[in-house]
Amino acid sequence: MYITNKIQRVLMNSFKKIYLLLPIASFLLSCSEKEPVGFTGPFEVVNGDTIRFTIPKYELYNQDSVLTTNKDLKGKIHVMAFFFTSCPGTCPVITGNLLAVHQKFKDNENVHIVSVSIDPNNDTFARLKEYAKGYGIDTKSWSFLRGEEAYTHDFMEQRLYQSVVKDKNVPGGFDHSSNVLLVDKEGRLRSFYEGTDKTQIDVLIKDVSSLLENE
Repeated sequence: MYITNKIQRVLMNSFKKIYLLLPIASFLLSCSEKEPVGFTGPFEVVNGDTIRFTIPKYELYNQDSVLTTNKDLKGKIHVMAFFFTSCPGTCPVITGNLLAVHQKFKDNENVHIVSVSIDPNNDTFARLKEYAKGYGIDTKSWSFLRGEEAYTHDFMEQRLYQSVVKDKNVPGGFDHSSNVLLVDKEGRLRSFYEGTDKTQIDVLIKDVSSLLENE
């Protein structure tokens, strides 16, 4: 029953924003070597002009309790993931996989990783810092962000179209998207990847390198 409900939630979330998925499918049918990245993000055409999907404005606090907004990442390629420190399942896998991205680009000031906590009531600043330390992460190039729970969940679902459900019957109490998002220097969504799949993370690394070379 849980699996069925989970699938239903994902499908409902997808149908609600189906216009974002159509351009992706279109790209996959017309992919060419000219594209340096998997695709250039969900978009719509208005009066003949292509309008790319831009990550909406947000205000969250990092592990050092410093306010972090879109403006702080302007001009940087950044990778965005969602997690919570007590997650018993997918989160440790995603964080572990993203370590490869961290190791590859941690000395490049034009690349940054952000992991957004979906359980800020338990993920205190101290806990986020301890979590990063446990993975040997340099927080100069990888930030762990938190905000009010309602705000964070609304940001994910209503503005990024990523699923997040608070469910006491799910291990850890939350069911959430395992997608990892790639955002370019202009703040536009360029692609997303299954964070639990190492082969997808390998593609992500190649795409980040392509953006560095072509932007």
